[in-house]
Amino acid sequence: MSSVDLTIRIAGENGEGVLTVGDVLAEALARLGLDVYTFKNLPAEIKGGASMTQVRVQDTEVRSPGDALDILMVWNQENYDIHVGEVKPTGAVIYDPGLCTADESLDLIQIGVPLHQITKEIIKVMKSKNVLAFGVLTSCLGIPFETGREMVTESRWGRRKEFLESNINALKHAYDYVAEQGIDLGTRMPIGKKNGHPRLIMTGNDALCMGSMAAGCRYYA
Repeated sequence: MSSVDLTIRIAGENGEGVLTVGDVLAEALARLGLDVYTFKNLPAEIKGGASMTQVRVQDTEVRSPGDALDILMVWNQENYDIHVGEVKPTGAVIYDPGLCTADESLDLIQIGVPLHQITKEIIKVMKSKNVLAFGVLTSCLGIPFETGREMVTESRWGRRKEFLESNINALKHAYDYVAEQGIDLGTRMPIGKKNGHPRLIMTGNDALCMGSMAAGCRYYA
């Protein structure tokens, strides 16, 4: 039986970097030796429209994306209204109070984190908002700051040097904010790998291609 089993969903407007947060979060969890299963939902619009990414994490093999949510992070009112009904009675919602009004009648843990305001007034680089959101999640999950820093540096967030400093700054502010506000969702991950080899995260298409090549396939049309 799995002692760790969390389903986490991040939802916001397409083009804000929501999907990247899910991708990098999955990589960070894998570095702790945990198994992850992700899926994404993209709107038809190139920019704008509701999008979301979901990460299920266990300390045993994950065989489905999960159903009810343990943690929901939403970046605007539209996505709050769409997804809040899927949170478990024992689950938590992290929302931006500057862009969203929470339904206080719901029997859920609901925590307002002013992502937009912090990014605009303190970080001063709006492209770092998704890193701030990532940092809030990793801090709540008990992922060490250094692991988060490695992920920011090695992911697409670290590819452009002109944004790397602000992204690391956003990550640090996220950890500081969670600590200062005493935010505790009771969802801290066990630290330390189960085994000695690193975990590989890939899409179903990637797995199909690699399996075919390993089996000797040399041509596909």
